[in-house]
Amino acid sequence: DNPCRRCSCYEGNVLCRDTRCPVPDCAKPETPSGECCPKCTEAVPSIHKCCGSCENCFYLNQTWSNGHRFQPNACQDCVCINGNIQCVTKACRPLSCPLNQQVHSPGSCCPRCANCSAVGYLFAEDETWISPMDSCLKCQCHNGVVTCGRTRCIVPMLMCNSDEAPSVTPGECCPHCIPRPASCVAFGDPHYQTFDGRMIHFQGTCRYLLTADCSRAAFRVEVENRNIGGDARVSWTDRVHMTVAHHRITVDGFYNVMLNGTQVPHLPLLIKPYIFIDKSANTLLINTHLGVRLSWNALQHHLQVEVPSSFKKKLCGLCGNFNNLPQDDLRLRNSRIARSDIQFGNNWKVLGREMQSCPDATPYNPCDGISYRKRKRANNACKVINSDLFAQCHQVVSPAMYFSACVHDVCACGGNEDYCLCDVLETYAAQCRRAGVVVRWRSSTLC
Repeated sequence: DNPCRRCSCYEGNVLCRDTRCPVPDCAKPETPSGECCPKCTEAVPSIHKCCGSCENCFYLNQTWSNGHRFQPNACQDCVCINGNIQCVTKACRPLSCPLNQQVHSPGSCCPRCANCSAVGYLFAEDETWISPMDSCLKCQCHNGVVTCGRTRCIVPMLMCNSDEAPSVTPGECCPHCIPRPASCVAFGDPHYQTFDGRMIHFQGTCRYLLTADCSRAAFRVEVENRNIGGDARVSWTDRVHMTVAHHRITVDGFYNVMLNGTQVPHLPLLIKPYIFIDKSANTLLINTHLGVRLSWNALQHHLQVEVPSSFKKKLCGLCGNFNNLPQDDLRLRNSRIARSDIQFGNNWKVLGREMQSCPDATPYNPCDGISYRKRKRANNACKVINSDLFAQCHQVVSPAMYFSACVHDVCACGGNEDYCLCDVLETYAAQCRRAGVVVRWRSSTLC
């Protein structure tokens, strides 16, 4: 019933507030029916007129010269014109916040919201923040209104060196170059692609040091290989051992996980703050506080170890020393360079009581002991790596080493050629994905 009182419902309570009317800018203001504040109805508002010929105005106990503009209060802009005072009252926009959250700042006509609500949080007046949905969006609360502006990066297309990768730090907008993490892969029967990109073919059937921090023993990864189909000359990875932060982890070909000699009943497993172990589809993942990551696909006997750049020039084992020089990856325990892959692999055999009777591997090429027709079939099957199917990846991951490994494995697989072919193709496709190229290579007729 009172047009000068505004009420709202807020959290179950009725909150009311009386409207403050501005001073009318005419001599005879009138209040329209149903409204609160008086308004001027004269065509030319006049507060005071001293005489018919004078030009100055007398208002609020002060004389204003003709043409002078002034603000008698925060809500009005006035001007003296030939003895008449003409004023315009500012219109305040409606606010979205409840009345009890509206405040008047000194010298301001219109009320404002005391804070801003955005992305589920309340922000104080003039507070700034980075949008959690977009790190390039910087926002500010001003007069109860959220305004946002987009940050522009100085370099729109960041170009990094070959051993670097573009990366965006969480909470920041623009990318920067960081040292690219290195990856070592063991696959097939078996082949090892070192951290520096060299391919090593070694069919030992013992326990070997895959990689380790040989400077301060921060971590260690060992692999056990076993024969394929009873052929002592051909093997694949069957078991993985990892030591980190005084914990010993063993994973076998059935994804059974042993921690310090005790079987882990279920995954995921978190050992704060050092280790996290989980299984996704056919891949078991081990993440460590050092940034060392291990992924193991037991069905394909595929093992990958990733290390951050902080371990550069500190590693040893079958995965090499990670110094960006593939030509010295065949380094032995005595720091000399091996003459062959066989000598190199045997040198990194893990010595222990259970391994004393494990014989050294000998040179063997499975394609030498089969017919010409089978060798030709292996070459034809593996040509898919060099075909247009993988063409978009050839520029970033050379297919030559994987073609050679593919022919070797298909020759060794005997009657299970498709399995060995698909294993190598998946390994090559995984390296393509890691380089940023996704290849849709599987089909109803291929793997």
